[in-house]
Parts: sequence; C-alpha cells; structure tokens
Amino acid sequence: MSQYDNTNRGVLFRNDRKETDNHPDYTGRINIDGTEYFLSAWIKEGRKGKFMSLSRGKPVNEAVGKAKAAASASILAGLRYWEPAWCIQMYWRWLDLIQRNTQALPLVWDRTGLLC
Repeated sequence: MSQYDNTNRGVLFRNDRKETDNHPDYTGRINIDGTEYFLSAWIKEGRKGKFMSLSRGKPVNEAVGKAKAAASASILAGLRYWEPAWCIQMYWRWLDLIQRNTQALPLVWDRTGLLC
C-alpha cells in the first residue's frame, strides 16, 4: 500500500457534540505546509443560498500539548503527596500504627527472627 501525501489537504466531519449555534456544524483537521491545524465550519444562509464559513484553529500539536500541560499541572497542584512535611507526618503515623498493631498480635516469630 502506498503512502499518501496529505500536505495542503484537510477533512471535515459532522459535529455530533454541537449544543449551541456558536458551536461549529463540522470539525476536522487541515494540513497547511506540513503543519496540522484544527478546522471548523458553520453552515450559513446567504442571499445566494447556503454556504460554509471556515475557521482555522491553533496547530494540533500546540493545542494538545497545552491541554496536557494544564491537566498535569492541575493534578499536581491538588496532590498533597508532594509536600515534604506531609510525607514525613504520614510516615510517622504509619510507623506508629504498625508498632501498635504488631504488639497486639500473637508472636509468630521466634527469637532468631525465623518463622515458628
């Protein structure tokens, strides 16, 4: 199967997630000089009939990269695991919990540290 050159070509698909009139009727991607962009289209009514109004969006790689960076930043900002003081505090709590629970259990280790 031969490889196609999609430079300076694009594709549009019907937008199934359209909720308001501001949302595009069609969405897709277009490759312009080797850079892939988002593409949106709205069907409008004019004096001579229906026509499509097009809008080229941000480059796909740039938009996807920014979305991933924003998502990871919000996740990290919400985690308390990255706070050293909190980690140390939790370590001491776990250590105390283990010590209290192991003292209450019957002895299963002999004096040499081997299983009975």
